[in-house]
Amino acid sequence: MAIVDKRGTDGFPASITDIQSSALTQGGNEIHLYPGTYTAPTGVVASDYAYIGMGDKDEIIINGDMTIADGSSGQITFKNITFQGAADTTATGAACVTKLGNTATTLKFYDCAFTNNDLGVNQMGNLTSHAAAGVLGIEMWHCDASGVDRAIMSNANAEINYTALNTSSNTYYKVGNDTLNGAPAHTVTVRASTSGGSNAGNMTETVLALVS
Repeated sequence: MAIVDKRGTDGFPASITDIQSSALTQGGNEIHLYPGTYTAPTGVVASDYAYIGMGDKDEIIINGDMTIADGSSGQITFKNITFQGAADTTATGAACVTKLGNTATTLKFYDCAFTNNDLGVNQMGNLTSHAAAGVLGIEMWHCDASGVDRAIMSNANAEINYTALNTSSNTYYKVGNDTLNGAPAHTVTVRASTSGGSNAGNMTETVLALVS
């Protein structure tokens, strides 16, 4: 049976650094975050786990740089959350959310915002492992990454949908390591999204706009 934890309400602490390992790795579980500021966990090992904001995403803040460990698997989902990074500088390479290591783990974001950092998301898992599993490295829907210097760095394929990327002229999507990408080809699909910059790296981009 799936486990649904709560934080920041009904006497539960405003903390996501103390989630039990068994809950994170069982598969199909989720945690509901109520309005408040939560310290970003690091080295999270999870499998098919979801962090769900309950309320206005501007009031549900994960503060600091969150990292997902190499031992994770499946999909790690974030919904209705604002990520407030720890590095308010440009070109630091710091990201609000980073997937460490090469194993295939999809990071999915729905209606999330990214602020106060160089990068919104950094997917370090390589293209080969994700392609072998038939999954994307990053999937983003209805998000706002205008508060970071560069929106995404990824070694694996990605899909960006209806999202406001960085407004600066800096790269909105950068291939993290070209040496990991060749066959199969690195691809990113961008659907009805906006940015002040362009992409960079050895990749193929498909841009799908709305028909007016």
